[in-house]
Amino acid sequence: RPDRATGADAPEPGTPVPPGERGDEASWRKRVTDIREQLSRTQLFEQALQTRVNALDADFTARDDPAQRAVIETDRNKAVAEMERVRKEIQDYQKALVALQDEARRAGVPPGWLR
Repeated sequence: RPDRATGADAPEPGTPVPPGERGDEASWRKRVTDIREQLSRTQLFEQALQTRVNALDADFTARDDPAQRAVIETDRNKAVAEMERVRKEIQDYQKALVALQDEARRAGVPPGWLR
């Protein structure tokens, strides 16, 4: 059984894949739609986190009490860390989308199937 994790059974770039092995339109559309939906959701979450960070920044500057500022700073740091994680996730989804498009091209899938 070929090792799918390493792509040992993947055809060389430019090698046409027999039509029976390239899958059907519905499966390709589902794969690309799933990635795009995840990417969109993650981007919306990143925007919400950015709004939260901005609000915490404004709240921090409006406070004079060091104890309140410390709590706000902790919350802000957590939000910034989460935002960095989400940005990495966005990059991963973007890479997955490019990889899927490349896989489809190598498999001879019509470009319209991925739109």
